[in-house]
Amino acid sequence: MKERRVYRPLPEMVINANINPNDYEEAVDKGQVDLEGYWEEAATELHWFRKWDKVLDRSDAPFFKWFVNDKTNIAYNALDRHVKSHPLIPRFLTG
Repeated sequence: MKERRVYRPLPEMVINANINPNDYEEAVDKGQVDLEGYWEEAATELHWFRKWDKVLDRSDAPFFKWFVNDKTNIAYNALDRHVKSHPLIPRFLTG
C-alpha cells in the first residue's frame, strides 16, 4: 500500500514560512551539490557558543558526526535568543 494523500499548508503558513515554495527546488539542488556547505550556511542562523571545527565527519560511517567540537544549546536557540529581540512576547509563567 502506498500513501498518496497530499496535505498542503494553509496559505498564511506559506506566506510566513522561512523559505518561499518557489525556492524549495533550488535549496534541494544546492544541498545535493554541496551537502556540507548547505548545512554550514544554514547553521549560521543559530547561536553557537563555540563554532565547529568540521561540519561533517564521515570517518566512522555510518556513524556520522555533524558540527564536530561545537557547543550550542537548543533551548537557547528555540527560546532565549528571541527574548532579546522580542521582549514583549508573552512568556510562560511558572509556579
